Amino acid sequence: MYGRSIIPPMPLTMMVNSGRRAAGRTAVGCLVALLGLAGCVSVPLSSLTPAPTPDPTATPLVPRPATETAVIPPSATPRILIPTWTPTAIPEVPTLTPVPPLTLAVEPGTLPILADAFRQLIDSRPAEFAWAEVGAADVTAGFDPTLPLGHWVFAAVAPFYTIPDEVEYADIVSAWNGAAKGPFAGRPFLFGQETADALESQFGHRPIGAQLVDSAELLDAAWAARPAWAIVPFEALEPRWKVLRVDGLSPLDRRLDPAVYPLALPVGLCGRADKVEEVWIALGGPAASVTNRDESLMTVLAMTGVTALARATAYAMEISGITYPGEEVARVLQSADIVHVSNEVSFASDCPYPDPARQEGPIRFCSDDRYIELLEFIGANVIELTGNHNNDWGTAAFDHTLAMYQQRGWGTFGGGANALEASQPLTVTHNGNTIGLMGCNPVGPRFAWATVDSPGAAYCTMQSLAASVTELAAQVDVVAVGIQYREHYTYAATSQQRTDFLALSAAGADIVSGSQGHHAQGFAFAAGGGSIVHFGLGNLFFDQMDKLGTRQTFIDRHVIYAGRLIATDLWTGLIENWARPRAMTPIERADLLRSVFAASDW
Repeated sequence: MYGRSIIPPMPLTMMVNSGRRAAGRTAVGCLVALLGLAGCVSVPLSSLTPAPTPDPTATPLVPRPATETAVIPPSATPRILIPTWTPTAIPEVPTLTPVPPLTLAVEPGTLPILADAFRQLIDSRPAEFAWAEVGAADVTAGFDPTLPLGHWVFAAVAPFYTIPDEVEYADIVSAWNGAAKGPFAGRPFLFGQETADALESQFGHRPIGAQLVDSAELLDAAWAARPAWAIVPFEALEPRWKVLRVDGLSPLDRRLDPAVYPLALPVGLCGRADKVEEVWIALGGPAASVTNRDESLMTVLAMTGVTALARATAYAMEISGITYPGEEVARVLQSADIVHVSNEVSFASDCPYPDPARQEGPIRFCSDDRYIELLEFIGANVIELTGNHNNDWGTAAFDHTLAMYQQRGWGTFGGGANALEASQPLTVTHNGNTIGLMGCNPVGPRFAWATVDSPGAAYCTMQSLAASVTELAAQVDVVAVGIQYREHYTYAATSQQRTDFLALSAAGADIVSGSQGHHAQGFAFAAGGGSIVHFGLGNLFFDQMDKLGTRQTFIDRHVIYAGRLIATDLWTGLIENWARPRAMTPIERADLLRSVFAASDW
């Protein structure tokens, strides 16, 4: 409609009548003008007849639609109407106010993994997240969370030589409150500052009956206090600590449920409710598993003492069943990832029926091929061959035995088909941990050693073994050495044995195990405490029943975590019926531990 003239048609009579309301001459002039427009015809005024007055009862005019109606004010000349148009205003661009990033904080001195997670989040999304001080942050990571991300595991510990093996959680609570009871009543109860801060959320207040010690000095302080106990985070474990069970549970156990372990504290996020969920989702939400104890990084290596499936032990297997000797230890060994057995006797298809009586003259041992079922039953998968009886039945039996191990996919070390093969270490990778196992026999007899073209145990000197350990330590995370040393039927190691074994630790071995030890022996730690020496583990499956010390046996469960040896848990057994180790009673175990710890000068 823009630019269009709207002149509504008007009857002539209406226009004339309107003219009458104007002055005389003006009306005439207008009329003439209009008539002239009609074809320029001259009409005399006298011939005009006045128009009748409209009848008020006549039918009214029907108004036109609103879209076509224009109101024209009275005027002599009709006007052209142009509709009014108001242009739409251009909206102003709003000024954007920068949204400040969410601020994050971690409780001081705790949760290094959560601190790393926050740091990665901030580095990857700096426009959204930033650091702040605790108390001023939108979201804080720590204990007692509103939204959980996982569990932080702590361990009750004592110096390795400690006799008690466990505490009740109620005893820990009592000691925290300054009213100690249980096996550690009256002993110093030690904490690092960070651990005390963390456990305050669990117990509701600062520890009353505890001593705060710098975390870096805690272990030395506990050993100096003799005796003492403490609580440390799982990642702070190392071999000189003994990990105590709490209500029967240990963080060294496989398949530990943190929901029921008393010293597993929930960790996660708290803070502004509208912000916590945003950070929680950014860190993984319900799929997150923030913890300092990830079993996918853990490897349990079980090392055992002497096995000789011959003589009276073999006879018991024939009478009571091939798996009879392993009926109690199987549960312990099967829970490990790597199960080591130092088997000193070769299998032979022509091995005669066992004679339970001690032999006169030179000993010649062999094992029936069927007896390998016992090793399968206990879960053995690594066999040490440093023993001095593997060639008793001839080198053909040794070769035959090697083939049986290889058929089962088991690894071997400390012996082999020839001298070169026997000297090679075995490397095992499990859960990201690389473990190198090596061993040798420096004491003979000569016929037990491998040669250039015949099988047997690896020969070494202590100096050559130490050099090999150093070389292997540069290639793997953890080095375990099994050594066939001179036999001593005492709890205490000789001074030369101590010197030789500790030299292997100094060369880089994390674990040094006396495979020759028919008699249980004591322990030592190298300077720095990161490695453990066990001078003799005792017999595992053998028939020496004449002494208590030859019936007592250890299974050392070495726990490796994230490439580091963190603890050694001791299982103690007593051999019965010439063949079968059973778990010791608490009194028997305490007696053995006192004997070996005293022999260790602790």
